[in-house]
Amino acid sequence: FLTDLILEVDEDAWIGLKYLVREIQWIDKTPLDYANWDSNEPSFTSDDDESDLFYIPHSQGSCVKLVYGRRNMGKWNDVSCNQIKAFICQKQKDPSLTNPSEDPFSCSNKTGWSRLGTSCFQIFEEKTQKMSCTAAQSKCRTYEADLVTFKNSAVAVFLSKRITQKDEFFWIGVREM
Repeated sequence: FLTDLILEVDEDAWIGLKYLVREIQWIDKTPLDYANWDSNEPSFTSDDDESDLFYIPHSQGSCVKLVYGRRNMGKWNDVSCNQIKAFICQKQKDPSLTNPSEDPFSCSNKTGWSRLGTSCFQIFEEKTQKMSCTAAQSKCRTYEADLVTFKNSAVAVFLSKRITQKDEFFWIGVREM
C-alpha cells in the first residue's frame, strides 16, 4: 500500500527511526521489532559485533532514511539528521474509538491522505516540502501524526514496490533513545 502512495516520488525520504543515545526505537516510542537495514548499516554501531554500545557519528545524532536504488530498494540507512529529504507522515487511529458509529477516523476527508488498515499516510515529496528529519517530524506533528513506521515487512514490501521506478529518499520514524 505505501509503495502505491509514493509512486510519484523521485528520491530518498525520512522514516520515523532515529538514533540518539543507546536504544533504537520508533519515533512513536514503540520498540524496533522489525528492521530492514542496508548492507553495513546501521553505521552508528560499534566495531565490536557483540557490543550493544553505539556512538553518534553526527553532531545532531543519526536519523534513518528509506533508501532508493535497484540493489537496495526499501533498505534503511542512518545519516545526519540535517540532510534534506522527502518524508511520509503516518497518523494512527485513536485506539479508544471502538464503536464504528463513533469512529470519525477517515482518510477520505483529509486532502492528500490515504488509508491502510488503522493508519492514514501522506507523502511530502515536492522539492519545497523536503526538510531535515527533525523538521519533518515537527511537520507531521502538526497533523497529529509521526514519521512513518514499519511494524512488519508487509508495509516495507508495499513501499519498496512503489518506489522501484523512482529516485527518492524518505525519512522514517526510527530513533535511538
